Parts: sequence; structure tokens; C-alpha cells
Amino acid sequence: MYDSFPVCRSIFNHWIFENSDYLKIWIYILGRTRYKKEDKRGLYLGIDYTIRYGEFIYGRPTWSKELS
Repeated sequence: MYDSFPVCRSIFNHWIFENSDYLKIWIYILGRTRYKKEDKRGLYLGIDYTIRYGEFIYGRPTWSKELS
């Protein structure tokens, strides 16, 4: 499965599963994080950026729009 990430059944015993808002944010972070080993470079609104393994480019204002 190329464009997916596994979730173990042990999630049912994890504290994050008890609160749907926390679970939503946690899954969002997992889904938006970069898992390719090579860096991704680009230009966004005139700003050069590099995203490395385990990083994502979102900040709080964007999260607020995405998660509401």
C-alpha cells in the first residue's frame, strides 16, 4: 500500500484513542509527515524550503484551517 500507513490494533489501548480530537490531530500528523529519505526542496510564496525525513511544513495557522 503505497499511499497509506498502518495502524496497529494496540491503538485501542492507547490514551490517544480516548479523545477523538487528539486522535484526529495524531493521524493528521502521521499522514502529513514526510517519510521519503531524500529531502524535498521547493519554493512557496517566494520562500525556499527543504522538508526532510520526519518533517512537515505546516504551522499553527494552517493546522487551524485544516482541522476545523
